[in-house]
This record gives sequence, structure tokens and C-alpha cells, in this order.
Amino acid sequence: MDCIFSAARQRVSPVGTRLFVTTFPCHYCARHIVTAGIDEVQYIEPYPKSQALALHQDSITTESKGWRAPSEGGSQVLFHPFTGVSPRLYRRAFLMTGELKDKRTGAMKIDKPHWISQWVFA
Repeated sequence: MDCIFSAARQRVSPVGTRLFVTTFPCHYCARHIVTAGIDEVQYIEPYPKSQALALHQDSITTESKGWRAPSEGGSQVLFHPFTGVSPRLYRRAFLMTGELKDKRTGAMKIDKPHWISQWVFA
């Protein structure tokens, strides 16, 4: 909520913007996000206790198929997980922890990183 309030104090409009947050917003934050006119929220970590979807189902969605931004005439803010490397995994993403070539044949064998959840590749 602080970034929304700070933008208002500085007279910067968040209408039509994308907001990056660390966790899925709680229902209080979700209310402010919708009211501020933000189009999309990308979160890094889930927040299972959040009641945002239950309380604001008319103005929030997690379904991107067919979604249209509120600033372009749509009616719901899109909340979806960030796809990329989260801060906690950033260092591990660039470590050489696996083999790139088969030692016997010399063939390249780049596999999915062992530290990434399988759902990312689903």
C-alpha cells in the first residue's frame, strides 16, 4: 500500500500500470490496488491466507486467458505469479552446479535446473 500512497503524495498516477510485489496481496492491499487503477500485479511468493480473491472476485482475476486490462475497458485486475528468478534464487540460477556435457560422449545435456519447481515447466 505504501507505494500507492507514495505515488499519490507525489501526484503520480498508477492508472494502467503493472505492480511487482513480493507476495500475493492481502485483501486490504487488493482493495487499494483496484481503487488505484492498477492493471496487473505480479507476485513472487503465494500468500495462502489472503482473502483477496474471495472478497474481491468481481474486480480481481488470476486467469489471464481472455483478460483485458481495466485501463483498456476490462473489469478485473490480473494477479499472477512472476515468471523468472526470484531474489532468493537469483544467485543459484547462475551457479555452475550441474554438468553441461556428458563426460563419456561429449554430448550437450542441459537439463532443467534442479532447484526450480516443476510447475514452472508445466
